[in-house]
Amino acid sequence: MVTSGVSQVRSIQPVLRLRDKQEQPTHQATKRGKRKVSSPKPTKPALWSRAKSLAKQKFDVYPSAYANAWAAKWYKSKGGGWSGKDNRVKKA
Repeated sequence: MVTSGVSQVRSIQPVLRLRDKQEQPTHQATKRGKRKVSSPKPTKPALWSRAKSLAKQKFDVYPSAYANAWAAKWYKSKGGGWSGKDNRVKKA
């Protein structure tokens, strides 16, 4: 017995619509009304790019916690900084 291709396409369409609805919203507000926290940005993007490049050469695995920590330390030692909200966990 041969099934028509139309019924197969109809069964896939709800899945595609569901996947489209699950994508992240493009606006700043989330579903609960809270704003997303913007991540800190480097004040000297060229220097940060160089730090990441050196970390990629130095470490076998990039990105990794060790490589990013080394890159951040090197970047700060060369006069780089971060702009934006501080998102570190505060101790009680």
